[in-house]
Amino acid sequence: MTIMDSMNDGELDHRDGAKLFTKQPGRIIRVSQGAGVTEREVRELISQYTKFAGVVKKMGGIKGLFKSGDMSKNVNPSQMAKLNQQITKMMDPRVLQQIGGMPGLQNVMRQLQQGAGGGLGNLMGGLGK
Repeated sequence: MTIMDSMNDGELDHRDGAKLFTKQPGRIIRVSQGAGVTEREVRELISQYTKFAGVVKKMGGIKGLFKSGDMSKNVNPSQMAKLNQQITKMMDPRVLQQIGGMPGLQNVMRQLQQGAGGGLGNLMGGLGK
């Protein structure tokens, strides 16, 4: 979470945060220095965000996954378990650990349900704390 703590609100809330960092690589340098990590680690986080956002986009078509209300009522438990399994296979294990393992992943899913869309901050903000 240190990396995201070093991002400003504009970067976290930007609709397409990953492209923002690609177009302005100086942001990666600033965030890495502020977080005390390498530029590579910042790029890895952004890469994982991009992959995760792609998975989320695909999940939108799963029988009303993001309908308003309780996600557990919108998707049966076996679908949710399968979905979580697919996501964990796609994620770097270090990122999964950073967000707090499976409970953190479930928190991400709840956040997505409540406000599908938004930038890095909306998708991964507040996890692992």
